[in-house]
Parts: sequence; structure tokens; C-alpha cells
Amino acid sequence: MNKIFHNALMKKMDRRSSLVSEDATTRYLIFLEKFPNLVDRTPLSYIASYLGIT
Repeated sequence: MNKIFHNALMKKMDRRSSLVSEDATTRYLIFLEKFPNLVDRTPLSYIASYLGIT
């Protein structure tokens, strides 16, 4: 249980730190690498919200 919590916390911290330290283009390219199939099935407004882009 502790290991699952630790992994989830680390993923959340990595995601938040990228929102602050990287520009929108870089965040979008990383999103494409991590989730290549979601771009075709998800509205861009949802993806922009997830990435913190207006």
C-alpha cells in the first residue's frame, strides 16, 4: 500500500513541476509521447485544460 501511494505521489509531483518549469509546447510534446492514442479521441479543449494551456 505504501509503495502504491509513493508512486502516485511521485507522478503527481512530476506533473506539477512540469507545469511550472516547461513551456506549453514542451508539455504538449511530452503528452503526445506518453498518451499517443488519446489525441485522436479527446477534444483539444480537454487536453489543453490538462496541460494548463488556455
